[in-house]
Amino acid sequence: MGTKLRARVALTPEEVYQTVWAAVCRTVQASVDDRGTRYGHPSNRWQADIVGALGEMVVAKWLGLPFDFQIGRTDRSDVGPFEVRSTNYPDGKLLLHEGERGPYILVNPTRSVLEYCVCGWINADDSQVVQYRERSMERHGTKVYAVPEHALRDPFELQIWEKVT
Repeated sequence: MGTKLRARVALTPEEVYQTVWAAVCRTVQASVDDRGTRYGHPSNRWQADIVGALGEMVVAKWLGLPFDFQIGRTDRSDVGPFEVRSTNYPDGKLLLHEGERGPYILVNPTRSVLEYCVCGWINADDSQVVQYRERSMERHGTKVYAVPEHALRDPFELQIWEKVT
C-alpha cells in the first residue's frame, strides 16, 4: 500500500461514444424501472452514470476483459470480479459504503476525456476502518468510507491477479 504508481489508459473516441450511450441507456432504464440511485447519490444522475460507465470501460480495456453494458442489471460485478468506482476529480477518493464486499478499483480522469488513470484498488473489508469514515457523506444511515489514493494497492497487481484467478 501507499504506492504512487498509476496505469494510464487511453480510450478511442469510438469507445467513449459507445460507453456514453450505454450510460444513457442505463439512466433511462433506471427511470423506467423507477429505480433510484443505490445510496441516494445527490449529484446529477446523468453525470454519475456516464462517469461510472467510462470507469468500467477503462478497467475492462486495461485488463483485456469485455465491457458489459449491463442495462437494467444490478446483480453482477462491474468488470469481471471487480467493482469500479470513478470520480471526476484527479485527486478523488475511492468511496465505499458499509456492507460492500469484493475488490474495488478507483479510476480518475486526466486532462482529457480520452485518457484515464487506474489509481489502485482495495478489498472492501480493508477500507472500512475509522480513519477513512466520511460522516459528511452519509445518507440513509449507511456509513461511507473515503479511501485516499495513497492507501490503495498497486493497480498492476490486478493484471497478475486476473490472470491467475
